[in-house]
Amino acid sequence: NFKKIIVVTGSTDGLGFEFARQLAQKGYNLIMISRNEEKLLMKKELILKQFPSIQIEILAIDFQYLDVYDKIEKFLQKYLDNIFILINNVGFFEIPGHFFYQESNEFHQRMMNVNVISTIRMTELILPKMIEKRRGLIINVSSIMSHFPGYQHSMYAATKSFQASLSRTLSKECRSKNVLIFTLLPGAVKSSILPFESNFIIPKTEKYIKSTLRSINWTTTESYGYLPHLMLLIFKEFLQFLFGKSNTDDIAVILFDKINNNQLEVSLTFRNIIKIIKIVINNFLFDNNQDYQHNDSIDDNHLIQNKLIDSKKHS
Repeated sequence: NFKKIIVVTGSTDGLGFEFARQLAQKGYNLIMISRNEEKLLMKKELILKQFPSIQIEILAIDFQYLDVYDKIEKFLQKYLDNIFILINNVGFFEIPGHFFYQESNEFHQRMMNVNVISTIRMTELILPKMIEKRRGLIINVSSIMSHFPGYQHSMYAATKSFQASLSRTLSKECRSKNVLIFTLLPGAVKSSILPFESNFIIPKTEKYIKSTLRSINWTTTESYGYLPHLMLLIFKEFLQFLFGKSNTDDIAVILFDKINNNQLEVSLTFRNIIKIIKIVINNFLFDNNQDYQHNDSIDDNHLIQNKLIDSKKHS
């Protein structure tokens, strides 16, 4: 009787666990996949204590490694006919961040494996049967950072941009097959990873997932899941209208830098809003901070003289 199954990757903490818990509340059975078997067993018991009528299977897998997919495929084989929802949630994110050139190739590869390859391979394993059955939902958990320069998190922002792009394209390919591919673009959410207190901008996971589940429907293929996170993007578009895209990206870089150095909170308190306004005024209306300004003197002639581009036109 293992019907109406949801597969959730990265399901022992944060958004993944809360997706599993709230969908179990709606009567779905679960396949929870994460790397720590002890935590999987603990979270399984926690959910079953709340919702004893459902069934849960667990699979301990570390998505940092590429040799795990044969094991996953073999495990999922007998459940494929009944998988209604796949949530590609597993992610790799590190605080504090570092500049790209300070990170190792091994670090970059691990992030690619977890954030990109896992989404591709899990979708490859489950989507064909959804197409055959003409029903299903895949939620790809990207990030609002796919819209911003990922200051000191360049690989993370890039991998999340890939997830969002793949998801948007798949949604066009699969919609006529009655399979919805849904892109989720969360901002900061209170979790064990983020050292911030919950507030209006940073909701608790329970509140965020409850809002997200309400936003999923056939009329849209992506959502920020939570209204204040959408407001952040609208604020970015407003700044872009005022200052242009390049300067807006520079503003985002400065704000990320201030947050990383604990000089700015992620909140909408009056004091914090005043700080943000001062940063914008000081750095872009009066050009007081040259560290973030572009060198507008570099033109084509400068590049040609320094042999950075070929002065000859190619046919």
